[in-house]
Amino acid sequence: PNVVLGVTNPFFIKTFQNWPHIVRLGDLKMAGDLPKQVKVKKLSKLKTLDTKPGIYTAYKTFLHKDKILIKRLLKGIQRKRPSEAQSAILRRHLLELTQSFIIPLVRKECRSR
Repeated sequence: PNVVLGVTNPFFIKTFQNWPHIVRLGDLKMAGDLPKQVKVKKLSKLKTLDTKPGIYTAYKTFLHKDKILIKRLLKGIQRKRPSEAQSAILRRHLLELTQSFIIPLVRKECRSR
């Protein structure tokens, strides 16, 4: 089954280090700091207790970052754009991705009738 487990105890961190995907969170810096780019790293590079925040996976990634969207969102953070506007940009982007995926499937279904 799919499970999301959050732990802080070093025993559990060591015990579950063989899971296929691990997301390590770090301490928050000052509120004005820009977030660093998160890279997907190979799980074999994960050191048990003293690792940097990031995403560690045993699988090869097939999707790439949308650098244009990331730039727009980071620029919005720098210009102190309201979070509602940032959310709207992200929602619009995800809607466009969903539609670009679904529209060919709907057209194919219409042709088969």
